[in-house]
Amino acid sequence: MPELSNPKKTPSSKFQVPKFSGFTLMEMILYISSLSLLILALSSLTLSTIKNYRSAKTKENLTTSADAVLGAFLQETRNAGRIYNPTTVFDSDNGELSLVTGFQPTAKTEPVTYVDIYLAGGRVWLKRENETAAALTDAGAEVTQFKIVEVKPNDLTGVRLYLSIRDRINTGEKITLTTFAMPKGNYIQ
Repeated sequence: MPELSNPKKTPSSKFQVPKFSGFTLMEMILYISSLSLLILALSSLTLSTIKNYRSAKTKENLTTSADAVLGAFLQETRNAGRIYNPTTVFDSDNGELSLVTGFQPTAKTEPVTYVDIYLAGGRVWLKRENETAAALTDAGAEVTQFKIVEVKPNDLTGVRLYLSIRDRINTGEKITLTTFAMPKGNYIQ
């Protein structure tokens, strides 16, 4: 009589699929490529974040420097009695503005004092009479244009400032501004 097949009987070894422990070559390549793509994406994200941070910090420094120059220019010009023409340099990218003011005189014997705003060494400086000059711009910013133009509307004298500032390292970042101010002495008759 023929033997019935026993379901508990194991198949012969030549039909058995061998079991391997570990990774196959294909799995290893897939895992390594996935890990490489993940590292590449994270590196790219990190580098672009650093680049954007540097760009934002550069723009902030340039804006702060430009704000300091414009603020000093407007405040000092509006507080001044008049523009002191003998030492003011008009129509030059390396301009200088000299002002005569009765605001905060340095000596009690003199009713007026002099204030200079000028460009030197790529930075804009504010110098009051008998005081040391103070830098208005950051050391990382380079002023490429500080041009003072005399404007005379209706027999009054005013000055227009053309200001260009760029970063010393990343020269592609640049700010260019223009403003106008008149000394208060123009209004006193």
